[in-house]
Amino acid sequence: MYFPSRRLLITLCAFVFTAGCSMGGGTPGNAVPEVRSYAALPSSCEEVDAAVREALGRFAGRLEDAKTRLQDADVATPLGPNELFCSVSFDADPVPVGDAMPAAGPLLRTVTVALDRSPVVPPPQTHLTRTPMASNAGEREHFSSPRQLDGIGDDAMIRDQDQAGVMRSWATAMVGNVRLEVVTSGMDWSGGGAPPVWRSSAMRDDLSSGAEVILADLARALPESLPVATSEPPPGTARPGTTTTAVPVPVWDPCGIPESALTAAGLDPSKKEDGTGGSCRWRDDRYTVEILSGAEPFHEVYYSHYGWYPTPRPIKIRDRAALLVTKAFDGAATTPDDGYCELGFDTPFGKKNGIPAGRVSIELWDSGDREPAAVCKDLARLAEPLVAHIPPSR
Repeated sequence: MYFPSRRLLITLCAFVFTAGCSMGGGTPGNAVPEVRSYAALPSSCEEVDAAVREALGRFAGRLEDAKTRLQDADVATPLGPNELFCSVSFDADPVPVGDAMPAAGPLLRTVTVALDRSPVVPPPQTHLTRTPMASNAGEREHFSSPRQLDGIGDDAMIRDQDQAGVMRSWATAMVGNVRLEVVTSGMDWSGGGAPPVWRSSAMRDDLSSGAEVILADLARALPESLPVATSEPPPGTARPGTTTTAVPVPVWDPCGIPESALTAAGLDPSKKEDGTGGSCRWRDDRYTVEILSGAEPFHEVYYSHYGWYPTPRPIKIRDRAALLVTKAFDGAATTPDDGYCELGFDTPFGKKNGIPAGRVSIELWDSGDREPAAVCKDLARLAEPLVAHIPPSR
């Protein structure tokens, strides 16, 4: 049975906050019988990016940013010298301009590339065990049946995954003793008043074709750039292993908003409650206002596939574009809760996988549990004196 690499599964599970991902039973590192074997992997994700840049651009389409490149993915566990794990994302501004959600089309595209080099196979050996790939990949829950890819390395395949409301395409192949794995995922504007979607038939086609083209370009480019070997290089001569961890994205402290702005918003500066991790709260008899800043990309919070924000509405607060949302605290398939409204601002503090990351929210909790429309009207009014003091948008 075919299983994606253990490290890639671990990281992709973290990316989409899904539970129940299996680590699989494949064992990377087995010797692979090929006419050619390679002594090392590319030295960096920059080399991999150069090999697939044209294919990445076609997949990203209008989202492409020429300055956004494949980079070492955020992996907490050490990578060995025979492993390379790269990722890149392309996105549009997640806060719509105007008073309506955009027409249907791409909002986010993500590509992850994993390379795993097995030991060199001496030329006389021709019948060693291969890690299972496309031709004998069995059925697996949440995955489509494998489709063979001809002319792309050896034993190449692609499968679509649809799990927990998120869609991905996995394309794999062997080139000599190097295993290639390309995974694509994304998000699309729904084309109506509904939140963007993480899955659709059109997205499935786009993700699948993108993964196939990127894999094909990578399989063609690698043999031209990697050192051919007839025996395994001595230990210590390979590219050193690495540990790549997520660089903390700094957040803004909302407790520093001037007292004059708080007073103009109808808040009592003396009722300030300092929070932790970029949060501050002001409470009185009518309502509680909380302002938070976070390091997450905007789309991960407000367009989550869990369905917490079912009715996003673009709005302008003075000159700042924002998203006005009610919240269904029990997730999808529930109606928004009374007594609550929230404004979301895209305020990048840094980057994650190549795209801006960071957001600020202003939340209003109404003591009388009024209907969301009334709470949102009050929130839009009181936010006006505050928005000049929050970090800039992209």
